[in-house]
Amino acid sequence: GKEMQSDEMEYYRRKSKYQKGKEQNWFVDTFDVETKFMVTGEYMKSRTNENLIKVMKRAKFKVGEQVEIVTTDGLRGYPRVLRKTFSLQSPYHTSSRTKSKIIHNVVIADERGFNYPIERLHNTIRERTKVMRGFHGCIESAHAIMKGLEINYNFNRKHMSLGKKTPAEVAIPQLELGVNKWSDLIRLSKSKEK
Repeated sequence: GKEMQSDEMEYYRRKSKYQKGKEQNWFVDTFDVETKFMVTGEYMKSRTNENLIKVMKRAKFKVGEQVEIVTTDGLRGYPRVLRKTFSLQSPYHTSSRTKSKIIHNVVIADERGFNYPIERLHNTIRERTKVMRGFHGCIESAHAIMKGLEINYNFNRKHMSLGKKTPAEVAIPQLELGVNKWSDLIRLSKSKEK
């Protein structure tokens, strides 16, 4: 689609199963507004500009040149992240030689409301992870759980706003999956490895 949203969710993960204390982590994701497809999602220890740039570069690689608007919240690092990723120039930088076609739409909750589509996605993720009592142990296990949720959201979960279709059915119409979508995805991934 033409608009992509990016946002982050704060998580507290227990340091280990037997050790008290929590560690602050982040889940940063990008989302296609038109198809409701979660383009990228990354569970990370901190939301530094370098980590955000990695997520945005992966999203740019996946969506190609079709994105025209990137909507984010008011996090101060996003303008720099978008400059590094999409060559987005500052509106105050009139002498720039290369102008990006990307528009950075900043939505600050206090002023203009929420990024409703991506916040709805975050509510769906929280609904599932809330019952997990915190991610015990290593960050890799939390990362694997979030990747599984991303696959389930994109390929299995039907959306009312998409006419009871999954985001993958709208975003990738040539991909044909049967009744057991998990099995078909595993079969497809194994055939790609060969």
